[in-house]
Amino acid sequence: MKRRWMFGLMAFVAFVSTRPAAAQSGAGVQFVDPLPDQAAVEEAGRRSELIATILTARESAAGRRFDSSLRKFLGDRISSVPLNSLEAFAAAGGLGDIDALVRDAVAPKRLGDAAADLAFTPVTPCRIVDTRSSAAGLLVAGTAQSFFVRNAGGFASQGGSATDCGIPATATSVEMNYVAVGPAGPGDIRAFAFGGSLPTASVLNYSNVAGLNIANGIAQPVCNPATTTCTKDLTVQADVSNTHLVIDVVGYFKSTGPVLPGANLQTGSTVRGFWGQGWTASAAGEFHETYLAFVFTLASAPAAHFIPLGGTPPAGCPGTSANPQADPGHLCVYEDNTGNTSSKLVCSSVLCPAATRWGAQIRGNSAAAGSSWMRGTWAVTAP
Repeated sequence: MKRRWMFGLMAFVAFVSTRPAAAQSGAGVQFVDPLPDQAAVEEAGRRSELIATILTARESAAGRRFDSSLRKFLGDRISSVPLNSLEAFAAAGGLGDIDALVRDAVAPKRLGDAAADLAFTPVTPCRIVDTRSSAAGLLVAGTAQSFFVRNAGGFASQGGSATDCGIPATATSVEMNYVAVGPAGPGDIRAFAFGGSLPTASVLNYSNVAGLNIANGIAQPVCNPATTTCTKDLTVQADVSNTHLVIDVVGYFKSTGPVLPGANLQTGSTVRGFWGQGWTASAAGEFHETYLAFVFTLASAPAAHFIPLGGTPPAGCPGTSANPQADPGHLCVYEDNTGNTSSKLVCSSVLCPAATRWGAQIRGNSAAAGSSWMRGTWAVTAP
C-alpha cells in the first residue's frame, strides 16, 4: 500500500507540474491561477449599491419606476465615475446633474485637444493673401487687418486662390509663410488669432532693401470657434512702415485623435447611430419609449427633430435615414420602418424629458392592440 500511495503522489505531482511551455520558445513558464482582488470585489459591490441608491432616488422623484433599458442606460452612464464622487453624489440625494457628474468627475480628454497635441497635415503650397491684389490693399502701419484662413468659398477677395487651399473648417492652427513685399521702410508684422490680443513678438521683420522680399514660415494659431465667434480667422498688423503682405499655406493642424466616451464633442463634429423599439400593445394609444445615448457631451442641448417614414426633413436635418445628417446644434431622428404606431416624437415635456446634452428619448403610441414597432437612424452635430 505504501508503494502505491507514493506512486499516486508522484503521479499527482507530475500532473500538476506539467503545464504548456511558452509557445515553441523552449523557455519554462510558471502558470499561476490568480486569486480575486478582495479590494476590487468590495469596490464593485459598493459601486453597485450606490448606483441602485441613485436610481431608486430618481425613480421616487419621477413618481414611476424606470423600465429596464432606462435603468441600464443611466447605470452605464455613471458606472465609470470614481467611487468617492459617486458616494458624494448619492449622499447629496442622487438627484443632481448626472451630465455634470460624469464630465467633472471622470474628465476624459480628447487625444489632440483643440489648442494642443494637434496632428499636422501638409497641403500643396497655396496662396490665401496677397494685398497687392486685394480690396483692402497694403498693410498700413499701426492698423490691423483681418483675413480668412479657412474658407470654403476661396480667397480671391484677399488676392489669393479661388479654392479653399485644402484647409478644413476644423483646423485650429495653420503652417504659413509670411512675405513682406515692397515695404516702405523698416518694420515688423505681428499676427494673432482673430478675436485675440496683439502680441508683443513679431512673426516677420522687414526692411526696404532693393530686390529683396523678406519671408518667414511659422505655425500660426487661428480663431477657434469653440471659444470665439469667428467672423475672420487671422489678424495681422504692420508696425513702423507700410508694406504689402503675401501669405501662403503649406499645411494645417487639427484634432484627429479619438474622443473618449463622455468627452465634450468638438464643434461641428457629428455622431450617428441606430434606434429601435418593439412591443406588444394591449390597446390603442399605449406608448413606449426608447433612448438615444450620444456617448459624448455637447456644449448645449440640441434642437430635436423627428422625421417620420416618408416625411420631409425640416431645416437643420439635411440627411436621410440611409445617410443621417444634422446641422450644428441639431438632433435629427429619421424613421425607416414602422408598424401599428402613431404620434411619434422626440420627447420635449416634463413627463418625457426633452433632449439633453448627452441623450434623448423617443416616444411612440400604438395605433391599435397588437405588435408595434418603430426604428431608424439618427445624427447629432455639436453646436
